[in-house]
Amino acid sequence: MSASPAGSSANVIPTSQSFSNLTLVVVRIDHKPGNDDAYLFINPSLDHEPQLSDAAAKSIGAFDYSFDRIRPFVGGNDAANGRPYAEMKSDEIRIGATYASVTPYTATGATNALVFYSQNFEGPIGSEWSTASTSITPVGKRRFLGEFGNQTIQLSLTNVPAHTLARVTFDFLALRSWDGNSSTVGPDIFQLTNSDGAQLFRTTFNNFYPSTNSAFTADGAAGQSFPGTFTSASTAPVYAAQTGAAEVNSLGYTFILAGTTVPMPQDSVYHLSRVLIHTNGTLLLDFSGSGLQALSDESWGLDNVQVELFNPGPLLGLSVLPFPSLLPGNPVPQREQHHIVDRRVSGLGKMGQLGVERRW
Repeated sequence: MSASPAGSSANVIPTSQSFSNLTLVVVRIDHKPGNDDAYLFINPSLDHEPQLSDAAAKSIGAFDYSFDRIRPFVGGNDAANGRPYAEMKSDEIRIGATYASVTPYTATGATNALVFYSQNFEGPIGSEWSTASTSITPVGKRRFLGEFGNQTIQLSLTNVPAHTLARVTFDFLALRSWDGNSSTVGPDIFQLTNSDGAQLFRTTFNNFYPSTNSAFTADGAAGQSFPGTFTSASTAPVYAAQTGAAEVNSLGYTFILAGTTVPMPQDSVYHLSRVLIHTNGTLLLDFSGSGLQALSDESWGLDNVQVELFNPGPLLGLSVLPFPSLLPGNPVPQREQHHIVDRRVSGLGKMGQLGVERRW
């Protein structure tokens, strides 16, 4: 999946995502005097507007993105076999001036949610979880699902009633010496994907604690991707360790860092939430960690998992919100912002691209 400014393959800005699954694509264009800024978001959160640092691909000040048409396309023509290299199906395109106006639903503060599933792991754990392994925190005696390392834990929900959107919320426990974006003993990644493999959440966490060992101090200084998305070591956003944590060093976990002799408190709790497009009667959620060291060094857990269902109404056809600058003969004014959303699925082909074409 990529952005292709000016329709030229020489200008392709790639992402690590493919069009092999149902995908929500949002393109934000900030029109400015001269060249514009464009951001491509893939499966962004629907309960809040994503930060610009979360973009899967971006083009800053390189091209004029004024446009009067949109031309979705994939691959090229496979003349030898008489067919295109790829195929794409798109069920909705929206154009508007704000993120909220083009995304299917903004769930924050919604009151029409059906709480379909809730688990705090204080009692019996059903077969919907791929494991029933739990632990109790040293401080507070809180029972949670874990501890886990480089593994995937699946939540499988069946007989899910009719819905068009689902929201999963949970507490993520980062335990001991998570190193965030470190390129030497990391990156330490947590990821959430749904039934069709679409990535809902992929980020790093860092429980940095000062050490007399300069190498470990550098690992802490590498920061973390959260609240942004980890894409690669060279492009991931960098935030200070434990940014956005709801709790810091509250659970009683410790670790003896190199260069020290005293156990240091190292744990953090994050309240996380993601909204996903989903209509099936079965919902599979895969929670996974990667890049981690031994459980005694770096581990994670889950608590207070909840799944809510929404029915905001049908999402059909092409929707262009009232936007005078898009009418024939009306140039795009300066300092304006466009958001374009495309929800699609493609199962064939070698490559895929979403093009926003400008022709005057």
